[in-house]
Amino acid sequence: MRISIRLLAALLAVMTCISCIAFSETTYTQLSEGMQGDDVLKLQNKLASMYYNPGKANGTYTEQTKWAVASFQKLNGLEVTGVADPHTLEVLYSASAVAAPSPAPTPVPTPKPTKKPEPSLLSASDCKYIAEGYVYSRYGFVSIIMEDVDTDNKYAYVAITYSTGAWSYGAVVVVVDRKTGSVVSTRSAHT
Repeated sequence: MRISIRLLAALLAVMTCISCIAFSETTYTQLSEGMQGDDVLKLQNKLASMYYNPGKANGTYTEQTKWAVASFQKLNGLEVTGVADPHTLEVLYSASAVAAPSPAPTPVPTPKPTKKPEPSLLSASDCKYIAEGYVYSRYGFVSIIMEDVDTDNKYAYVAITYSTGAWSYGAVVVVVDRKTGSVVSTRSAHT
């Protein structure tokens, strides 16, 4: 009985392929709460990519990871234990694994139009300071004798006495716009 070299080579090739197929099957190690390592990290990343929320992917099988595994098991018709047993892992890494429904996008609210803010009104003391500076720059020493705001709250009226020397003095009323801080008008009397 003579076996040809060709037949022997073909038989050897078939045996090699069969052994490759037999030994290439992936075996999975059971993972459960409290375990740590790269296999757990790989599990967490796979669960997250399929919209199961395993919590922070840090390589530690937490309670959140357990609930994500249980959700995966439920949606894929497996026994719900929360433990990533070899059969669960085989289904998870297969092409037939069912992903969780993707979360609906959060709607972005349309911003409401806002009113342009009104410029704030200057306080009476700010207006008094402006009026005092205005009068002082022209006449010298000043003394505030009265301040008031009109009924529309638009202008401040400040009455000021001033002196330019030993005998020269007078009075002036300064009107200040409360929105802009500008001097609108003045009336003065000299003695």
